[in-house]
Amino acid sequence: MGPLVKIDIMDVSHTFDGGKRGKVIALDRVNLKVEDGEIIALLGPSGCGKSTLLYMVAGFYPVQSGKILLDGRPVSKPGPDRGIVFQEYVLFPWRTVEENVVYGLEVQGLGREEREKIASRFLEKVGLLSFKKKYPHELSGGMKQRVALARMLAYNPGILLMDEPFGALDAQTRELMQDELLSLWADLKKTILFVTHDMEEALYLSDRIVVFTARPGRVKEIVEVNFPRPRDRKTRLERDFAIHRDRLWSLLKGEIVKAKRMEDEGR
Repeated sequence: MGPLVKIDIMDVSHTFDGGKRGKVIALDRVNLKVEDGEIIALLGPSGCGKSTLLYMVAGFYPVQSGKILLDGRPVSKPGPDRGIVFQEYVLFPWRTVEENVVYGLEVQGLGREEREKIASRFLEKVGLLSFKKKYPHELSGGMKQRVALARMLAYNPGILLMDEPFGALDAQTRELMQDELLSLWADLKKTILFVTHDMEEALYLSDRIVVFTARPGRVKEIVEVNFPRPRDRKTRLERDFAIHRDRLWSLLKGEIVKAKRMEDEGR
C-alpha cells in the first residue's frame, strides 16, 4: 500500500471579480497531492494565488473548477479537521492566553476540566504554560503566534494550514518559531501546508516546495527537499542548502519580475 494522500488538489482554477480589470484568474489548473504527515511549502511571487489555494483547502473560498479532496472527501466548507494560522495574530484581546486556547474546545462542547487539561498540554508544548493567565497585550509577537499555534493544535486537526505565519516577526524570532514548528511536527506528525515568500524558510521546513508562476498561478515546478531530519541551524550552513536556494531563485526570479511588471501596469 502506498502513502496516504491527505490533500488531493486536481485541476483547480479560481477567478475573482477584479472590478475595472474584469475577471482576474488567480489560479489555473493547479494539481498537487499532499501525503499524510508531509510539510509542503507554497512559494511564489505576490499575487500568484498561494493564499487563495490555501483558503480553498480551508473551505473559505469555493472550489469553482476542479476538485479538492481531504482524505478522499470533497471540501465544501471549513471544518475541525483543518486548523489555520494567519500572519497576523488573530487572538481575542479580552481573553487570557488559556481562554484563547480553549475557545475551539468550548465550541466543541468539552467540559471545563477537560478543556483546561488540553490547554495546559499544548501551552507546555509551545513553552507558554507559565503565561496562561496573561492577556495578549502582555505578550511579544512571537509569543502571540505560539498561542495561536497552541489554540490550533488543541482541537487536534489533521491538517495545519499556515499563511505566512512568521512573516510579521523579526528575523531572530522567526528562526525560533521555525524550530518550534519543526519540534511540534516531530512530536505530532501533522500534515502541514504553508504559504511563504521566504526561500530559506521553505527549504528549512518543508519536504517539498511548490513553486508558482506569476498570475495566473500555475505550478511551475515541485522541488524535492531531501535534507535529513531532524534539522537544525547547521542545515542552513550546508553546501546543498545554498545549491537548493540558488535553484529556487532561478525558478522564481523571472516570475517575480513578471508579477512586478503586472502590478506596475495595473493588471
